[in-house]
Formats: sequence, structure tokens, C-alpha cells
Amino acid sequence: YRYVRDVDYCSGAFLMTRRALFDELGGFDEVFAPAYYEESDYCVRLWERGHRVVYDPLVRLHHFEFASDQSSGRAIELQTRNRVHFVARHPEFLAQRPLPALENIVKARQRLAPGKLRVLIIDDRVPLGWLGQGYPRAARIVQELAAAGHAVTHYPLQFPHERAQDVARALPANVEVIVDSGLAGLGPFLSSRAGCYDVLIVSRPHNMQVLKAVTRDHADWLHGTRVVFDAEALFSLRDIVKAEVLGQPTDAEEGQRRIHEELTLSESADVILTVSPREAEHYRSHRPNRPVHVLGHAMLPVPIDTPFAQRQAFLFVGALLDNDTPNADSLVWFVREVWPLLRTELVDAGVREAPVLDVVGPCNASAVQALAGPDVCIHGAVADLQPWFARARVFVVPTRYAAGIPYKAHEAAAHGLPLVSTRLIAEQLGWTEIVPNSDDPTAFAQYCAKLYSDQDAWTAARHAVVQAVARDCAPHIFRDVVLRAVQGDHQVYVDAPPNAYTLAGARDAAQDRDRS
Repeated sequence: YRYVRDVDYCSGAFLMTRRALFDELGGFDEVFAPAYYEESDYCVRLWERGHRVVYDPLVRLHHFEFASDQSSGRAIELQTRNRVHFVARHPEFLAQRPLPALENIVKARQRLAPGKLRVLIIDDRVPLGWLGQGYPRAARIVQELAAAGHAVTHYPLQFPHERAQDVARALPANVEVIVDSGLAGLGPFLSSRAGCYDVLIVSRPHNMQVLKAVTRDHADWLHGTRVVFDAEALFSLRDIVKAEVLGQPTDAEEGQRRIHEELTLSESADVILTVSPREAEHYRSHRPNRPVHVLGHAMLPVPIDTPFAQRQAFLFVGALLDNDTPNADSLVWFVREVWPLLRTELVDAGVREAPVLDVVGPCNASAVQALAGPDVCIHGAVADLQPWFARARVFVVPTRYAAGIPYKAHEAAAHGLPLVSTRLIAEQLGWTEIVPNSDDPTAFAQYCAKLYSDQDAWTAARHAVVQAVARDCAPHIFRDVVLRAVQGDHQVYVDAPPNAYTLAGARDAAQDRDRS
């Protein structure tokens, strides 16, 4: 395209538009000559023709106010005169705009199409998908809302400081992100934006606790705002299982108290989202009349074609940031309890070349770092997982306690990598019949050895998990649940799509929706 660039020497506006469109609209109307309101008039005419006007904060101008004013007061005189022309030209457009007031600036700065909403999302941090921990799903929610034309503000509550380049990489450019405010700034922020948002999405129970405490005496801040609680899962159950795994079982009465307290957090929400039917049942039993929708992950199967014979590794993927985390616990258990048995099983199965275990993901956990050796390779964070999915023959998910659904399991399966998991993960995925699973180290090792040494078993398992991703993670189903939950239309798929999807059908349906 050819572009015309015009700098209005008085107002300091910088316009970039396609030359053909600029000519079609007649350019700047000469009634506003020599200056003032000509660019505003042009932008309104663009809007009226269905075009967008985009502000790019990376563009900078150094403007000297009234530097070209030829006589004292001439600029003010021109502004006053041309304002009259502008108002006379666009009375209907101006009648639909908010009145000039500080409290209207947020609404005025972004024009929304009819039916579109202003959505505030409160979560732990900016959803950097490469961190795992539910952030790929959280990022996808933001992306779907922004793509649908809703105005989205993201408020990172627990970890409010992020690098600008990371934010830009994680979220669409038209999403407002309130960095550097955090816990201390939530009250003042909600006060300054009272009545601004149509929908509030609160992710994770501890953030709902903070919100309830901050707004306890300020109900007006959220007056008229629909609240969506993205509970994800019952984290109290994870903590109870963790205590049991570590040999410190929770008293039954105390466990029930924790579960009840977490379920109670949902009572102020209009809609509840969870990651699986299993998690949804807890909330439905607590509040039978409250809409509860299942929102898992969104991805298309993209199986990698590397042949079985060219794959010679086991693979573990996950953030290993601290010793006291589900990922670190699971890997330590696998290497200490399963790995020696697995190597013996492979020798017995006739595998001559000893395999390696590739561990991929940011790793600060000292207990994991201590596992490194000739056959356990700690690689740290990587920019692209595809080469690792192509190199591996079996993906292991030895998680002993966790909440929700592991994104890494869906991602590995989508790339055509068979899994072996603990019973917990297989149940969370709903794949107990297609993924070999056990909490017993011996059985876990045997399942791994079978997939690693038996090409027919490997091929069948690969086919099963690819089909499962096509069925359970169809992007258009994810999109429908997000949009309808936010818009208040609760006739959605609460548990699963009504029909089983083939791999080709799921891919075609999602691509059709993406093109539209």
C-alpha cells in the first residue's frame, strides 16, 4: 500500500491511512482550514464507514503548543470557530458519546460495537503461557474476549511487575494491563472505575478472597457488574491429597471445613467456571441453581511425524521453580522410585541402548537439580518444545497431587506423544481408559517400558491420545463457553460437546471458525 502521512502543525495529530481510502473520503475537509478539528472530522467519517481508528502508544511526537500561531489568540479563535463546524457536522455521533468528565475517560477512549462488553479480569499475574500453571488457559480466555471485540482490562494481583516485552508477547495489543499496582492498589483502582465494567472475571480462589475483603464495604464499586468466578478447581482437595502423599494426613473434619470454605467463595458469583466435569460437580452440588460451566484447554491436534525408531527418550515438561511444588515432587518421585525399575524393565524387554530422561522447563528447585546425571538431563527453559516432542517416545506425567488439568499433558498428546501418568492425572483428564496410569512405581515402570519397546502399543496409544485431544480441546467449543458465559447466555456445553468429534472434523470446524 501507499500511505499518506500528514502532520497537522497546530494540533500535533499524526495520521496514517491508506492513500486510496484517504482520497475516497475526500481527505481533510477544507472548511477546517488552516487547522483544528480536521483530523477529528476525518476520524468520525472513518468510524461512520465502519473502519477502525487505532492509537499506537509506541508512536511519539514532540509538539510545541501554539508554536506556529501567527498572532496572539489566533489559535484559540480557530479552535472555537471549527468546533462549531464539527458539532454541526456530527450531531448524532456526538450524542452517543460520554459527557466530558474524568469518570468517563475510560469508557470514551475505546469505542465498542453494539453488544460488546467491558471486561475486567483479576488473576495472579499476566498470563505468561510459557510458565504453565494454568496460564496458557488464562491467556486463551483473554485472547478470545479481545478477538470477539470486547474491551478487556487485566489486573495482575499477586505478581504485578512484568517486563513490557513479556506482556506484549503474552496478550493482544488492545488489552489494557494494570501493572505495578497489585494488592495495595486494588481498592483505589476499583473505586476509580466504579460502574465501568459489565463483567468481572476473578480467577483462582485466593484472588476471590481478596476481592471479597476489599469490596466488603463498597458494594457500589461493582454495582451492575456480572461476576464470573473462574475457580478452575478445588485447591483445598489438592492440599489434602498433598498432605496425605507426604505422610501428614489431614483430619477429616478439618478437610471438610477447608472444602466448604472454598466452595463458599463462589456464592457471590453469577457464573462459575471449572476445568473439568469432575471439578464442576463439587460446585453444582454446593449451589445447584448456579450456572457452572466446564472450560478446559483449547488446541488442535498437530501430531509430529517422527518415526518410532528415531525417538529415543522419555520426556518430562513443567516449571520446576521450587522444591515444594507438584512438578518438583513428581519428578523426584519418578527418578528415585520409577526410573531404576524402568531401566531394568527395558533391559528385560531387549532394549540395548539405555534411554535418557529429558527434563524441560525453568528449574530452580535444588532437589531436581540434584537429580542430573548421564541419563537424566536437566535442560531448563526452552523457546520451542516441538524438537523435544519429536525426540521423545514417551511422555511421563508422574504428578502425585495437583488441581485442575495439566496443560502439558494435553500439549504432549496434541503432538502425538503417548503418555503414562499417575491415576490422579488420568482421572483429571478423563482418560483413564486410554492412558496407562498407576500410582505404584513398578506398574508405572512397566507401562513406560511397554510403550517404549513395543511399536504397535506405541502407535495405538498415540492414535488414542490424538483423538482425545480432538474431542476434548476443540477451540470453537472453548470460544463458545467463554463468550456465552461472559455474555450471560448459559445454554452452553457444560460437560462436553454433544457429539464425538473425529480428528479431521475437529480441525476443520475450528479452522472454519477461525477464518470467519
